[in-house]
Amino acid sequence: MLISLFPLVSLLVKCFLMINCYRQGHLRTVEATRSISKITSTFLCNLDVQAAKISKIVDESETIRNKQLSELEKKFEECAAKEEEQFLKKVKEMLANSNARKKKLVWLLLFTLVGDFTFQTFYPCAVDKLVIAPYMFG
Repeated sequence: MLISLFPLVSLLVKCFLMINCYRQGHLRTVEATRSISKITSTFLCNLDVQAAKISKIVDESETIRNKQLSELEKKFEECAAKEEEQFLKKVKEMLANSNARKKKLVWLLLFTLVGDFTFQTFYPCAVDKLVIAPYMFG
């Protein structure tokens, strides 16, 4: 009878050893999973911190860029106003020159149409001025 128990005990010992091996393997798997989980958790926390830093940098950059754009817009408007003022001044000068040329032409036409004799008769002192006037409007 003792001999017949030996295979049963041997089988139980083998089962115990096998269960113990599975248990140790399971424990190693659990430890590896915990280690991986801890590493992943640390990585994600670091990633979150870095993302927050990048977001802050982007916001600061956007603020600086908006300020620079505002300054550029202000300088552009000042430049445009200055150019407009210079343009209007040149147009005013051109109109003044045009008006002066037209007055000169009218005086010359008047002198030609009325004639030297008639003009001298009615405006004797203006004849000298008419001779000088064309040079004044140059």
